[in-house]
Amino acid sequence: MEGKVLNHEARIILNAGRKEGKIKGRLEGRAESILEILEEYGTVPMDVKQQILAERKIDQLKKWLKLSVQVKSIEQFIEHM
Repeated sequence: MEGKVLNHEARIILNAGRKEGKIKGRLEGRAESILEILEEYGTVPMDVKQQILAERKIDQLKKWLKLSVQVKSIEQFIEHM
């Protein structure tokens, strides 16, 4: 019986790790997409790049992604962040 309990706990931990990994991947992918779009306008300032890469709220990244395709410059993006 003890082995089944440990096996169940191991599966819970593994599933939690997978879920966390998926979320982290989505966040990183969104941030990279924003930066790729902005780089079409020129060099993204390091502080802006770091802020985008450090963001951990998917809703904020979604907002920035939409903004990145609407603006005409990095400066305009920064102004509306």
